[in-house]
Amino acid sequence: VYTWGLGSSGQLGLGSTTTTMATPTLVPTAHATAIAAGDHFTAAIRHDGVLVAWGANDSGQVGDTTTVTRTSPAIAAGPASLSLMSLGDAHALAVTPEGSLWTWGNGLAGRLGDSLTTSRATPQSVLSGLASWVLPAPTVSVPSSALHAALEVSVLSSTVGADIRYTLTGVLPTAADALVPATGLVPVS
Repeated sequence: VYTWGLGSSGQLGLGSTTTTMATPTLVPTAHATAIAAGDHFTAAIRHDGVLVAWGANDSGQVGDTTTVTRTSPAIAAGPASLSLMSLGDAHALAVTPEGSLWTWGNGLAGRLGDSLTTSRATPQSVLSGLASWVLPAPTVSVPSSALHAALEVSVLSSTVGADIRYTLTGVLPTAADALVPATGLVPVS
């Protein structure tokens, strides 16, 4: 994860509330498959499914069971693995691989979906078993240089145990098409 801009609430994740960065800077320990920004706070789902968040935390929107501003990535409480997330101005929503919806942060106007209007610093499951949630697409990496392109494509999935199918024809794959091998390497010819 790279970050830049105003960091007055620690939302850059660089260990300070006075940092302002004009160029993209690497956030230590925040290697992510998904990232989102709220109002003065940021969150990312790491490659292992764990949610980390940092920045303003006055409503518990970081999800670490406190209301202390976090200037570096902090591991959120709640489920061990997440597939999707979204941030509001001071609240967060996340979905597990099994389809459970978790919310935390500012509960103004019932936005946490828990029938209350109070803030919560600890993520709580508010809806379970949503089998229809769409999981994120796999990451595709094609190494190349100025004079050649790779003859293999590396495919990584952020969803443990996902079946990923592919075609080399440019059309969307179907259940009849080949599976990406366990190595994640697809030969291209």
